[in-house]
Amino acid sequence: EGCAGLVFFGLSEARGFWVFAPLMLVLQAFSMAAGVLANSTMIELAPKEHRDQWIGYQGAFTQLSSALCPLIIMPFLSGEMEGDFPGGTYLKINGSVCLGSAIAYLALVAKFPIPKKKEPAETEEEKAAMAEYEATGNPKFLSARQLHKIQMTHLKEGKPLARATWGTFADDVPDLERIQASARDNLRYLRSLLPERLRMWHKGEAEREQIRGMMRAWAEDNTVWPEQVQKEVGQWVVDWMQHAGYTNPTSNANLYKTIFMTAFPVLMPDRSAGSEANMRDPVPGWLRMDRWMDNYIKLDRLNSREVQCITLFRMTHFRLAGLS
Repeated sequence: EGCAGLVFFGLSEARGFWVFAPLMLVLQAFSMAAGVLANSTMIELAPKEHRDQWIGYQGAFTQLSSALCPLIIMPFLSGEMEGDFPGGTYLKINGSVCLGSAIAYLALVAKFPIPKKKEPAETEEEKAAMAEYEATGNPKFLSARQLHKIQMTHLKEGKPLARATWGTFADDVPDLERIQASARDNLRYLRSLLPERLRMWHKGEAEREQIRGMMRAWAEDNTVWPEQVQKEVGQWVVDWMQHAGYTNPTSNANLYKTIFMTAFPVLMPDRSAGSEANMRDPVPGWLRMDRWMDNYIKLDRLNSREVQCITLFRMTHFRLAGLS
């Protein structure tokens, strides 16, 4: 409807048949598309249980506008033909009505009850991981989607967070590819939670207090690094670096420290997820976390690509300088 309105304004300024005729064809295309899209949008967005009701609203609006518009715009056509209005007034009024209709449709769509997203079915790997968790209490291979639900339930019920033992690098060697591959999907899922979290935060103070309560419970149970965990994590990182071919970091200590700081940038400037500043406005921290996850996904994609450019050249095509 909005595009049709703009075409009407173009028609009002058209001079000559070869300008007017193509614009009329475009106008008809936009008008037909508007009708099809309005109906399909209503059917697609309206929840199934309320779909008939909203289709009725849309039909009533269409019929009412069809009845009223001729009564509104015909006097302008008569006035233009009699010389009371300048040329093109009738078409401009048509365009204005179409633009007004587009605004009305946007307002109508904004009032739709948004349907809930359908949860994807669990994969076989997720089912196996859940069975292992239920049998042993170890959430090591749960997907981010599964673990997020469990952690949120524990926080609401005041239970400790589900935790996996860190373990040794030697134990993880058979599963290194699985761990890294699952991280890609897990990070994408965690990033998908941000829009809803931001929407809830900006919805109102009641929702903010609910989020703050969850954040406080999370911070109380998740900001302490027990000594044993520190040792296990540190040893695991060292073992991985040796496994991956990195040399003794003391040969260039600051370089390695910079790499670590770049790989794990500052998320909370005041070092505490439960700080008053973070509780007052956690959005900057959420955005830093989202950017960090996005950067990891991009870096992982780059690291996973095979370097193929060199295969485009035959080594015999290269000649050292000074040799004939």
